[in-house]
Amino acid sequence: AYEIGVRLVGSEMCIRDKYISGGHCGSIASAICMRYYYDYVSTNYVPSGSIGQNALIALMQQYVGSGGTTYSNLDNGLDNYFNARNVNNSANAITSFSFSRVKTQINRSRPIIIGTTNHPTFGDHWIIGHGYFTSPVDGNYVIVNNGWGNNNVWIEPSTTYLDGTIHFTN
Repeated sequence: AYEIGVRLVGSEMCIRDKYISGGHCGSIASAICMRYYYDYVSTNYVPSGSIGQNALIALMQQYVGSGGTTYSNLDNGLDNYFNARNVNNSANAITSFSFSRVKTQINRSRPIIIGTTNHPTFGDHWIIGHGYFTSPVDGNYVIVNNGWGNNNVWIEPSTTYLDGTIHFTN
């Protein structure tokens, strides 16, 4: 079956204009997702003083850390953040990649954090899935914000380079 590309409404919001060097991709990915939730789910996801990208990234660093975050750092840190914000949500870290899982989250109108390992472009990195494309002719692609200021980047969903996901229950 052929599916046209599916993207989240507002997925172009909160694009990093510059990358903060030093391994902050976990807090950047978390901040982009929380800003999406703030804009499209509930304003309870982000305190009013932390709406700007730098303030929100700094806030997320307090919960998920910086400088080489792991699945456990993001999973536990985001759960602690949700509890602190008193929002009914939880993070689910799965250390294997599934294109089907990405499609499910996008179809639920939710972003998904994707971990990369030894990727030829990203190396070990966190990116944010916000769309997908699949066709029998052109193959499958995940559409991501790469956390480096580039949105709508199309990547092949290779389990060689994509090693897992973090998605949210609500």
